[in-house]
Amino acid sequence: MKHRVNLYLVALAALLGPFTQTIYTPILPVVQII
Repeated sequence: MKHRVNLYLVALAALLGPFTQTIYTPILPVVQII
């Protein structure tokens, strides 16, 4: 079960990689300030 979840997370991260980078890049400085 855990192995399947890890595989799913890896696939999801690979698919959403570019999107999460564009989302997190503006948020990172704000999080560091807080």
